[in-house]
Amino acid sequence: MWSIINSLRYTLFVSFTIPLHYAGFTQVDCEKIPAGYNGICHLFYDSGAIESSIEVVDGKPIRKGKTFHEDGTLSSQMDMVESFFQDYQALYVVYSPSGEEEFKIQLTNGNGTCMLYNSTDGTTINGYYSDNKASDVWTISDNHGVSINSLNMKDLEVKEFSTFEELMTETAKILMQILELSTTTTVIETSIDGEYDPYEGDEVLRKAVSEAYSSQALTVEDLKVLQIPSSSVPLDVEAVFQGGPRALQLFINENVIYPNDAVDQNISGKVVVTFVINKDGHISHPRISKSVHESLDKEALRICLSMPNWIPAEQGGLKVTSIQSIPIIFNLTD
Repeated sequence: MWSIINSLRYTLFVSFTIPLHYAGFTQVDCEKIPAGYNGICHLFYDSGAIESSIEVVDGKPIRKGKTFHEDGTLSSQMDMVESFFQDYQALYVVYSPSGEEEFKIQLTNGNGTCMLYNSTDGTTINGYYSDNKASDVWTISDNHGVSINSLNMKDLEVKEFSTFEELMTETAKILMQILELSTTTTVIETSIDGEYDPYEGDEVLRKAVSEAYSSQALTVEDLKVLQIPSSSVPLDVEAVFQGGPRALQLFINENVIYPNDAVDQNISGKVVVTFVINKDGHISHPRISKSVHESLDKEALRICLSMPNWIPAEQGGLKVTSIQSIPIIFNLTD
């Protein structure tokens, strides 16, 4: 993921600028374009495989073309314009060696979407562009497409862009800051509190945690019954913990208790809990969507079921039921 962001920051289109060995092919070499040539030029790996195919207009390469991995699979494709002051469409996609879209910007006249995919854990970052400017709210979703966090970018002073260079620079800036913010707002270091019983005699909560732990993940039919809007239709207002992400972090820090058996076995890791936020903001149907160990999973569920009401989501001016996920990272500390 970081390599993609760095390439956005420093590279217009790698194959346009890096000279490569010409292996004697009859195709037009991008390092030796004839004056006035219109068509396709190529750059090559040392092995002779095509590294890039770039469109040329009047003897000059433009930002339209494709790059390839050395085995011939598609690495990236680009269809960009020099300036965004006129009607335009813009597309830039980066593919993994297995063919997955790892990064994608797609715009029409300044409006469109951006997606960054982390193939390691399946999470994605999604944002929108409107009138040549990035949206205020960007979301991080888990490998099931469920929102883990929503981050407001108003304080990041995101600039309106008017050229390709500015688009890529600002996008890289946004993505780097989202990754930084998501780390600081979701990583929870828990302390060890001895033999303390986290339920304090609350058998109702203990039973609710056990039932949630043994329950199956919510199905598509369950979501329909709960009247949760389709994830393909963005909510007008995302549900949020009272006080925002940092207040949620503080709540978890102040209430989490590292289970004794996990301490004894030196078990740590990230548990992800998915739950429903109802129209009145109360939490229901918590489920473990990423498990580490039974005791850590149950502690994450206990924290979830102990949370105060959230501010519910809104769509079309009405409060709606929504689904949310939060990661809780258990780290053993001295």
